[in-house]
Amino acid sequence: MLSALSRLSPLSESRPTVRPRPPAAADKFVDGDEPEGHHRGGKWLAWSMLGATGIGMLGAAGVHAAAHLPLCQQTQQVVGWEHGQPCVSRDVAVQGATAWRYTGAPFHLKDQLDSWRTGHHQVLSAPDQAAGLGDSRDLKVVSWNLHHGLSQDATGARPQLDTMIENLQEENADLVLLQEVQPGHALKLTEALGMQGYYAMSTPVQGNMILLRPDIQVRAESVTFTTGQPAQDPLGTLKDWVTAGGGPSEPRNVQILKVEMPDGQAGLIWNTHHLTGDYSLQQKQAAADTLVSALRQNLQPGEWMVGGGDLNASGSSSPLVAGLSQLPGVTGQQRNIDWIYASDSARAQLSGQSVESGGVMVSDHPLVRADLTLPEKV
Repeated sequence: MLSALSRLSPLSESRPTVRPRPPAAADKFVDGDEPEGHHRGGKWLAWSMLGATGIGMLGAAGVHAAAHLPLCQQTQQVVGWEHGQPCVSRDVAVQGATAWRYTGAPFHLKDQLDSWRTGHHQVLSAPDQAAGLGDSRDLKVVSWNLHHGLSQDATGARPQLDTMIENLQEENADLVLLQEVQPGHALKLTEALGMQGYYAMSTPVQGNMILLRPDIQVRAESVTFTTGQPAQDPLGTLKDWVTAGGGPSEPRNVQILKVEMPDGQAGLIWNTHHLTGDYSLQQKQAAADTLVSALRQNLQPGEWMVGGGDLNASGSSSPLVAGLSQLPGVTGQQRNIDWIYASDSARAQLSGQSVESGGVMVSDHPLVRADLTLPEKV
């Protein structure tokens, strides 16, 4: 099984139908921890992603099985048989889940390179969008790192996307900030929640996503990459990521949306998945400077701000947390390394919870929520 994983070749994966947002003058913006070793083993996966050796359907079936079969509870072998069905060990389950994510990566390369080069999102819309805010100034915000739609690695990284969607539907949030979203999951999330979707891939296997209620109008949007080569060299960034096997060469970005509420009030929404422990302090400082600069240059006087995400930081020693603390009239609140920032005038109340299903953590991050009351329009 493990030898089959190392020889994995790319397989087809369904891709979302997206409505590209063409660059326009009005949309132009001025650009501006997870545990160390989080990407260990990524190098051979990245190479296999780009390889075309073609092990065929047998290898593909093996990888799919490793990614989806239940864990063996009573035995320790690589592959076993329990309760009338096959099962796999935890290590094989985690490696299989990771390898399965990479099989569809070649089919998302173009979209990822386009996002890097143009600085714009993939824009998705649900066919039947739910009712919006109306005249209410209350805004419920949710931030959640979905861990690629998988449970914790400690529990075998089994598929959990449907359970995640059910929990997000129950939240009935007006604004959702998501991190570690697989490209193949973006459209499903948009349609299931009946919201507007703005998706920005950081690599061909994951990205960040902002979902908004239908009556929040997006007036302009941008994607600023905080790591990697200049936008004029997207292939150089891809090469660095592949040859380094992720780690400190994995691209990261910040999403920025300029929005207008139903009452005409203007605001700025942002979302990011910041640098992990694999990056040096110098890289973290440079990325933080880029992100904070992008926010400063796009926040206009009189606008409110809401944003956050997985900052991979738990205190003020983080360059990003320190930089964000210098933004006037903005306060951040956290649950572990997940944060939500809001203008002080919005009077945010933060809460969070670890989401479980059948005794298993649905993600390796808690779901964090904030209830805001936006100021009256002046």
